[in-house]
Amino acid sequence: MNILHLEYAGKTGGIEKLCKDIGNASRIDHQYFLFVHEGGSIYDEMKKDHLKVECLNLNNYQIYKLYNMILRYTSTLNINAIILHHPAPLIWLAMELYLHRSNRANVFVYVHNTYQEITAEKYIRRRIYNDLLKHADGIIAISKWVKYTVQLNTPIEDNKIKVIYNGIICPQNQKEHTGKLHKPIEIIYVGRLIEKKGVQVLLKAAAKLTPKQNYKIHIVGDGPYKKELQKQTKKLGIESIVSFWGNQRDIVERLTNADIFVHPAIWEEGFGISIIEAMSCGKICIASKKGAIPEIIEDGHNGFLVESNDETALANKIMKIAENMTTEQRMTLEKNAWMRANDFTIEKLLNELHAFLERG
Repeated sequence: MNILHLEYAGKTGGIEKLCKDIGNASRIDHQYFLFVHEGGSIYDEMKKDHLKVECLNLNNYQIYKLYNMILRYTSTLNINAIILHHPAPLIWLAMELYLHRSNRANVFVYVHNTYQEITAEKYIRRRIYNDLLKHADGIIAISKWVKYTVQLNTPIEDNKIKVIYNGIICPQNQKEHTGKLHKPIEIIYVGRLIEKKGVQVLLKAAAKLTPKQNYKIHIVGDGPYKKELQKQTKKLGIESIVSFWGNQRDIVERLTNADIFVHPAIWEEGFGISIIEAMSCGKICIASKKGAIPEIIEDGHNGFLVESNDETALANKIMKIAENMTTEQRMTLEKNAWMRANDFTIEKLLNELHAFLERG
């Protein structure tokens, strides 16, 4: 099967990284990737990996040009299925034109976030998006929670929407699960630095840890909220234990060298791929009880869930792991986390995606 993936931009992000992994891991289908607006770091990496990728550099008003480019690509490459990834009106409107053709490839909408987040609860975006979902041949939701938000706001029936969890390429060299902690204890967050990711909650929790010299906080990632987080770090008096590392190429190495992974989201997460990456490295994860996160973590079995935006609960959970759990208990958590991560492999995603596209 020949599959064309439409994306808006190729910058660092979960959608872009997932598409890169799909391209590198695909063994059954031929994957083509079209970035319609601009490239970026992931786009550059995909080119270096010799994936079939192209950037069109279109502006948001070149709807008909994108439509004609899609016609050209689908004809030249003999495309069987088109998958829409980024929630961009430029792509939506061009595909609305394409969907009304009698002779066309099947079109699928990959829903990477909640309905509310995608539409920004704006009337025009809702109208365009709902029309797109109505006419598409199939819809892929990255979690049960995302599927729920779509069906809550649209008349989409069960047989048209399929939950396919995100997948990762699991680390090849897995370290032994020991349950032992570093001195000081290494706590890590990996992800975008935006307010709704809740890193400020982690910083407030860090200020409550005692004694502080027993802990180190590593913030891996970048984003528009970084300067504000650095200001909060200084204001809370925790500069000596907090490090900002920016974007890192080798996330696995960072995760492997940590003890506890924290995902303190204050919004309804559509999935949480960084949680899976941490679990695949055998890390004990603490995450907010928001959105799809409880679909990944079973509290107390393969990680811990805490109430969102509660720095006291987060601090107490970190100190419980450090002070009240035995080495054997931590080792069991690490093993269970690793086993859970193996339910979310890129190979499983590709098999389920192939079956769903063929059905369409």
